[in-house]
Amino acid sequence: MWRTDFRDDALTDEKIDSFSICSLVRETLPILQRFVDHHQRAGVEHIFLYFDGTEEETRTVQEAFQQDDSVSVECCDSSYWAKMYPDSSQLDLGDKQIGAFRNGMTRNKSDWMLICDADEFVTSDKPLGAALAQLPKEFSGVRIRNTEAVWGTGDDIHEEFGCGYERHPFPIGFWGRTVLPLLVYGRDWLLIRRGVTGFMSGKHLVRRGMIPDKMTSHFSWFNGKKVSFMPQDIAKDANLRIVHFDSIGYKRWESKWATRISGRTIPRTKSPMRLKQWSMIEHALNSGQGEGLFRRMSALNRWQQFILNRLGLLTRIEK
Repeated sequence: MWRTDFRDDALTDEKIDSFSICSLVRETLPILQRFVDHHQRAGVEHIFLYFDGTEEETRTVQEAFQQDDSVSVECCDSSYWAKMYPDSSQLDLGDKQIGAFRNGMTRNKSDWMLICDADEFVTSDKPLGAALAQLPKEFSGVRIRNTEAVWGTGDDIHEEFGCGYERHPFPIGFWGRTVLPLLVYGRDWLLIRRGVTGFMSGKHLVRRGMIPDKMTSHFSWFNGKKVSFMPQDIAKDANLRIVHFDSIGYKRWESKWATRISGRTIPRTKSPMRLKQWSMIEHALNSGQGEGLFRRMSALNRWQQFILNRLGLLTRIEK
């Protein structure tokens, strides 16, 4: 995808903070390998993978990375969660994420730890560590804004990571909530909150040695205050963002939603937009119309691609 390689930047005289990544995962090995390879090029010091599956499923992943000292793979089977949450009979995804992230913080030796999923990729024109090094010490945590990977005209929706573009959320306010969604997406505007089908809250990093009062996969709180986005001048100078592949490919999207609908994955909260998506996707998958709905949610037609380009809300993914 992105060719930028920052592995040697730590050897320069520029001040660069180190960072590690913590992620609760249950992905195929090729997806995890892509995630690891990308972030190693981005300069990550260590990657903590908490694999939410059986011991047998985890073993395949552990064997794949056993020669790589910069990757740790923890088996999070039912006994692991029972030990972490002895008083809970049923855990939702949020409980598991928070448990994994807090455990990762106790093991982290880098200056910062980034909380993200295996379908999210840090992308920038300069090293993430160089941007982090500019933050004052009073920043216990910080968020990075996100974009969303989508298929453009000519892209194959059946090709995993075949997305050709990043679409950016619409601006905050009436125009971004109502006018632009209607203009660009027409009848589907209620499926597209401020221009994206997934989240737009960004992802957060926590400074080493700091333990949040509370946290989610998107936010952390210190002294009752939610961490803010990275100052715009620093983030803009580095062109820093998290690219979210809410849909890695059509088959992956179909499988992910089937898992959610069946109840095998229990999300903590569902926004009104997500509930609307949930209902429409369940109907589409049950009636054999999944691919058509997928294109409406995660691919762009010529008009959408044109107008988003004109608005400066579409970025080409380098391949």
